[in-house]
Amino acid sequence: MLDFHFKYGQCENCGLKIRDGEFLQVIYFWQNRNSRLIPSYLYVCENCFKSRKIWCKNIFPENCEICNEIIEHDDCYLQKELNNDGTSIETYGIELNEECKIICFKCKNKNYQNNTKE
Repeated sequence: MLDFHFKYGQCENCGLKIRDGEFLQVIYFWQNRNSRLIPSYLYVCENCFKSRKIWCKNIFPENCEICNEIIEHDDCYLQKELNNDGTSIETYGIELNEECKIICFKCKNKNYQNNTKE
């Protein structure tokens, strides 16, 4: 979940310009759009990353919602690919009352194996 990038040369939250050698961090969250939750992300500076829980709503958890292991470096996954409507969660999101857990790579692998067994 904590990936480091250089995108557009500035923080997408506060607009701080990033100097050479500095990097932006990624915040993953559920964006509320048209009564649906859509997976989204922002590239932010160190100060905005540290204060993310204050200004950013619906942040993805730092621990897997199945096994509770810490999710490291951009290894967060959606528990399922399709929403209750049968469309892609990454594109169309989920209804506000629908659930889709954020999980680690290990649980994603287990979930995939369980879904492919006959």
